[in-house]
Amino acid sequence: MLREYGPDEITRNDASVLTTGTFDGVHLGHQAILRYLVERAEVVGGKATVITFDPHPREVLGDGHVPILTTLEERADALQSHGVERFVVLPFTRDLSMLEPEAYVADVLLGTVGMQEIVIGYDLTDEELNQAYKLFTLVADQKKSIHDEDLLVILHHGAMKDAPESFRLVELDVNCGGKWSTARVKVSHHDEPPKEASAKGDGPIAAAFSAIDELIEGTVEIIDFEIVAATPGRDAIGEVNLHARIGGRTFAGRGASTDVVHAAARAYVNALNKAEQAEALKGAKLEKESSLGSLP
Repeated sequence: MLREYGPDEITRNDASVLTTGTFDGVHLGHQAILRYLVERAEVVGGKATVITFDPHPREVLGDGHVPILTTLEERADALQSHGVERFVVLPFTRDLSMLEPEAYVADVLLGTVGMQEIVIGYDLTDEELNQAYKLFTLVADQKKSIHDEDLLVILHHGAMKDAPESFRLVELDVNCGGKWSTARVKVSHHDEPPKEASAKGDGPIAAAFSAIDELIEGTVEIIDFEIVAATPGRDAIGEVNLHARIGGRTFAGRGASTDVVHAAARAYVNALNKAEQAEALKGAKLEKESSLGSLP
């Protein structure tokens, strides 16, 4: 990977497909952006390029010291592992911050770095934007500040749906203490009014899963379950990844929240939605085969 630190080392490459950001720790939201960046570079025959700034823009603009998790070299190594071919570090100054957007594109992106395309984030529909905003407000209620990596995770989990949202977690209340934990959930299904159920378990996540089970048909078996911190800090967003056996098939579920119980419940519902979608597709295929078989 080419590593270009400052104007003296930058060689313009007009085939570059760019994205820009701090990328201080390549979290799941960052990885989604990088995957798309690399894919676009392959499609157009370009060079996947990341631009970052040093020092951090907030330090220059008056926010004081900004804690950084990784060095520039560590960031470059991480980006390279995700397929990035070029890493460009621009010195961030007040003069740079005062450039008009048009001048920044013409003088810096096109004139200095070189650019064929730029990847700037997600292209959201109104529905996806509303879903992302709802998750944003939930996170904002629980965190003192929202960082770039938080927004990327919110977009990734709140807007990028990998299955139709047939089941939707409307409400979750959990009580811990004593031998058992208890959970009360409200879950809607399609356009039906939300239904409510309560259950207990040997922990808050188990109780939440049991309460959801009260509202669905069939059984769900959790095969594996993982909790990871998707963003840094004491009030990090937790991501839950699980695999569940539903109707004889295995489905992955993902969910994110500053509350890991809520994240787990979202992941559980995500797996249910995938199972229902798979069943619907199977039914449609059988119906099509049946109609073709009945033709004269």
